[in-house]
Amino acid sequence: MNMMIPAVAAAQQERPRFTPEQIHRYERETTPIDDFAASGLILDLGGGGEGVIGQMKRSQVVAIDLSRKELEEAPGGPLLKIVMDATELRFLNSVFQTVTCFYTLMFVPLEKQLKVLEEARRVLAPGGRMLIWDVEVPPPPSPEKKVGIFYFTFQFPGQLPGGPAGREVRTGYGTLYGEAPRGAAHYQALARQAGFQLASSKTQGRSFFLELQRT
Repeated sequence: MNMMIPAVAAAQQERPRFTPEQIHRYERETTPIDDFAASGLILDLGGGGEGVIGQMKRSQVVAIDLSRKELEEAPGGPLLKIVMDATELRFLNSVFQTVTCFYTLMFVPLEKQLKVLEEARRVLAPGGRMLIWDVEVPPPPSPEKKVGIFYFTFQFPGQLPGGPAGREVRTGYGTLYGEAPRGAAHYQALARQAGFQLASSKTQGRSFFLELQRT
């Protein structure tokens, strides 16, 4: 029996098929998502699907995604939902104080990831921040494994004004392993290349969080 991994197919802009023997499934992890201060509008890259940032920050959020379907299925909350490519943001320079990227970069082909960070920096005002949550994608556990699926239960912070205090979101993400591991160190190097400074970082289980600052 063949199995389609839609997230991988969308990320690679093709329709590969994988057998169960080529897929490695990781155990579910419970991951609390900390609240964060943000003034003005927040640009959320890849804000379709579960729309976690849109649920947390609601009318502050401008959510973009390549997939109209993902945006339509995302919960209500964001001020705007716009079909847009993160490698070609249709915003003026220096118009946002905060850009978020919640478990999205793993789906961006390697050759386009630097462009995403460069575009995020361009639309950020000086001193603005880019916040990245993503997965530490390890080497495949065996040569025949081509795809890793990571399962998470995200816990929202309590007492969010107008938001989903105490709620959880259960989801999973499938991504190709690629030729080299991808994680916090990989994205920190790209961020420096794009002109960001690292303000803080945090690792929890198979996830990491980066706070980048535009100088």
